[in-house]
Amino acid sequence: DSALGIRPDNIPDGMVWSKRANKGRGGLVYIRPLPGQIPKGMKWSLTANNGMGGLINIPPAEEDIPRGFGWSSTAKEGRGGLVRLPPSAENIPDGMEWNPEADNGMGALVNIRPSDKDIPAGK
Repeated sequence: DSALGIRPDNIPDGMVWSKRANKGRGGLVYIRPLPGQIPKGMKWSLTANNGMGGLINIPPAEEDIPRGFGWSSTAKEGRGGLVRLPPSAENIPDGMEWNPEADNGMGALVNIRPSDKDIPAGK
């Protein structure tokens, strides 16, 4: 393992070497916290953090999701969270479009960038 630069003296705190990580090629993974260390509303996931393990949000019950929102397991940097649902096409104003990454990944209507010929030249 020294060819990879991974030796016991330089494995970061809170991590261990796993032969099964990285599709069986081996790699560092986070150590699963003790049950009392996991915050309420979260759970441990082996697949979080690109397979290095981590805490993810537990999806709320369907009746607890506000109208106009949905659950996305990829929101909030892969920890999961509520996102806005896009409006129906007829409710999107002219000159705007839905962008799921807008508003910090919550989704929002954004202005459509005008074509280059419609942007006045600078002086």
